Amino acid sequence: MTTAHEDSTEFRTPEETPTIRVDTAAAVQLTPGAILGGRYRIVSLLGRGGMGEVYRADDLRLGQPVALKFLARRRAENERLLHDEVRIGRQISHPNVCRLYDIAEVDDRVFITMEYVDGEDLASLLRRVGRLSPDKALSVARDLAGGVAAAHELGVIHRDLKPGNVMIDGRGRARITDFGLAVAEETREQTTSGTPAYMAPEQLAGEPSSVRSDLYALGLILYEVFTGRRVFGGASLSEIIRQQREQHFTPPRAIVPDLDPAIERAILRCLENDPNARPASVQELLRELPSYDPLAAAIAAGDTPSAGMVAASNRKGDLSSLVAWVMLAAALAGILGVAALGTRARVGTSTPTKPPDVLLERTRAILSAAGVTAPAHDSGFFYRVDQEHVDANRGRTTARTPIEFVYRQSPRPMRPRNTTYALLPEDPAFDRSGMARVRLDSTGRLHELAVVPPQRERATARAPFDWSPLFAFAGIDRATVRPVPSEWAAPADSDDKHAWMSGATRIEAASYHGLPVWFAVLEPWQAPSRMTPRRPRAEWTLSRRIEMVLLIVLPTVVFLLAWHNVRRGRGDRSGALRIAVFTFVMLWCSSLLYMHHPSSMEAEWMALSSVTAATAFWALPTWVGYLALEPFVRRRWPEMLISWSRLLGGNWRDPMIGRDLLIAAVGGTSLAIALLLLSIVPRWVGLESALISDSARALTSVRFVFSAFFFGAFECIFMSIFALVLLLLLRAMVQHTWIASVLAAGILAAYYQSAADGPLAFRIAFGMFAGALVYGVLLRFGLLACVLMGYTVLIVQNVPLTLDTSAWYFPRAALALILLAALASFGFYTSLAGKRFLPRVSL
Repeated sequence: MTTAHEDSTEFRTPEETPTIRVDTAAAVQLTPGAILGGRYRIVSLLGRGGMGEVYRADDLRLGQPVALKFLARRRAENERLLHDEVRIGRQISHPNVCRLYDIAEVDDRVFITMEYVDGEDLASLLRRVGRLSPDKALSVARDLAGGVAAAHELGVIHRDLKPGNVMIDGRGRARITDFGLAVAEETREQTTSGTPAYMAPEQLAGEPSSVRSDLYALGLILYEVFTGRRVFGGASLSEIIRQQREQHFTPPRAIVPDLDPAIERAILRCLENDPNARPASVQELLRELPSYDPLAAAIAAGDTPSAGMVAASNRKGDLSSLVAWVMLAAALAGILGVAALGTRARVGTSTPTKPPDVLLERTRAILSAAGVTAPAHDSGFFYRVDQEHVDANRGRTTARTPIEFVYRQSPRPMRPRNTTYALLPEDPAFDRSGMARVRLDSTGRLHELAVVPPQRERATARAPFDWSPLFAFAGIDRATVRPVPSEWAAPADSDDKHAWMSGATRIEAASYHGLPVWFAVLEPWQAPSRMTPRRPRAEWTLSRRIEMVLLIVLPTVVFLLAWHNVRRGRGDRSGALRIAVFTFVMLWCSSLLYMHHPSSMEAEWMALSSVTAATAFWALPTWVGYLALEPFVRRRWPEMLISWSRLLGGNWRDPMIGRDLLIAAVGGTSLAIALLLLSIVPRWVGLESALISDSARALTSVRFVFSAFFFGAFECIFMSIFALVLLLLLRAMVQHTWIASVLAAGILAAYYQSAADGPLAFRIAFGMFAGALVYGVLLRFGLLACVLMGYTVLIVQNVPLTLDTSAWYFPRAALALILLAALASFGFYTSLAGKRFLPRVSL
């Protein structure tokens, strides 16, 4: 509704009548209780202005109060203005703008229906109480700016902003009313319209209205709100113009000495005679007001803040020196704790392992002893965890170590077919004449030699092969073994087979035309993998089921949400593209370092092409996932994206990013330590618990360490995005954030406990801790902290960490330790936002 205490006046050229005069005495006042059109019952007269009267009425059909604005005199020009007011005003839907409903005609009277605001207009409030309190005045200023900004975003210029057109409702919120003189921003008409005391100099000069002329009027209103006085006290139009031209008014702080200087600067900028010297937009004015948070303002208004508004939030996120030091100390202690506990709980660091050059030399000696002397066109080696050994022995010490060293060579370029294009014991296929494979445990004990014989060869007389050297390489005294019938098939063709038993260990051997093609030391727990399908444990079955459901349901939901957002023009497409490019680069660099590089240009080109295509395939769901969830997260939990949006914008030294780095370091190492304790603690109390399997590839070469660094940057983003998708999906189902969070954490806990190893009670405790930590960090600190925490965990899992400086792989562990410590230290530095590292000490 609107209550006009100052007549709205339209100025014309000197040749015309200078003002529009409305004979309000001729207006016919409606009687309270009168019913219009069988729907609206008049309650009372609210006010009378230049164009007519405004009544309070009851909408009998909807059962709610409304305001009705009538024309004082029905003329074509006035009707046009009324239609324009409804046409323009009803476009704006904002909590700080009075809503317009419709236009109607009853008994030859044209009126508009609008929202009824139960309160009083700002002009009468200021006359009654004088200036408002600083907090209330600042609240009103933000409300007014929010309403004007909503109009400007739709290209609407109000042209008649004044205290009489501002209502203060029962909740104390300011509401802008009366869009009777509003025009579209592109309209460049020369008609001078408005209330003289609240018109900008260019309006009084007959120039078109603009955003900056509304800002001038807004500055006049803010001056009154904070000081209780009008800016210009001229009794005539000429006096007002003179005062404007001479900037003849008292500065706000001369009236209110304790007024915040920032508020005075904002008001004085709005009151500049030159429109170009005023703020360019209401958002710019809002940023100059103290303690303004555009994100909070958008949430309060019920709007979805833009990605730029999220990044521009005034939430600094800096830490005090004490808190930053405590968190840095906790992060560094966690990093050292992970490295120290890993030597007792992880397969890779608890197993004695010889360096690759030593094992390569031993491999060459074994091949020479087996008569394999032809030069290899392509070769490669790697360390790997023997998962069958880990599952069967569950941390118990055996003659063979759970880490094995695998060497492969081929007379032609080797092109693996697995998704990572890395060499595996069976990939590429072991089917090319001249191929050789040697498998040692990490101390150098031979447990398999395999050679593919010639496909076609004339048999020649040769003495039987002496297997004694291979027994020696396997660490078995041949004098202690007994012959037994052969039971295992060799991986390649053979014409002579032998088998022995040494205790419970079986040794199988085969030769072709007098040369060995297979020698294998088979432990009792080894199963014929080509013959018996592997049956997973029940707990692994649960984790696989959860994983398969998530892999089917979540991508489907993500694709549908992304399609919906793209069609409706939602989503931070620029941010999505940056993330997709980043993940592509990270995954491509990781794959380039991890893959096997064939020894021919053609094979290398084909492998690189396949890697690039696979990398693009995985970058695509990251882009789709971000487009799917970002608009919904920005609408429901915009605080979750503040530091993330700032990082995407290139502001990587923001204090909130530093805070998230520290949170991630503490949270990530805590999660890693909990996983290590899951293996260690049960053994302290006499329960069975297996060592934790980790990636042994990093032992092969330093390039695999850097591959882990790059791959972790991709995987942590991918996993965090889908954790958010799960939360959003559950939130849509249950309509309560805390219930959805508990359910999401429970699903994550079920997955973690079933995928882990150890006693059930310990696994449940670990799963609950992991699920609560992930979603606790996500909801409390945001997406970036969750992503960085995941990165910390992935680095710890994929790089063998140790504090033993004598270990040959310590330099590789040191790279990871330095990276984690550097990230935490950078987070400490930036989170202080320029504060002193140490408090001042008075001597």
